[in-house]
Amino acid sequence: MVTVGHHRAVEVLLHDARRPARVDGAGRLVALADQDRARWHRAQIDERAPGRSATT
Repeated sequence: MVTVGHHRAVEVLLHDARRPARVDGAGRLVALADQDRARWHRAQIDERAPGRSATT
């Protein structure tokens, strides 16, 4: 059984996987649509959300 707590943990880990792309060189926040997906930690994303692409 998957719990709400499990979903929250996965959400936090996926958020963390995008951390390197969320700010630019000047420290300003970068909108999700503008993030360089090559900077995301793909292995971490794939581990937590298998079968999902970077755009879903």
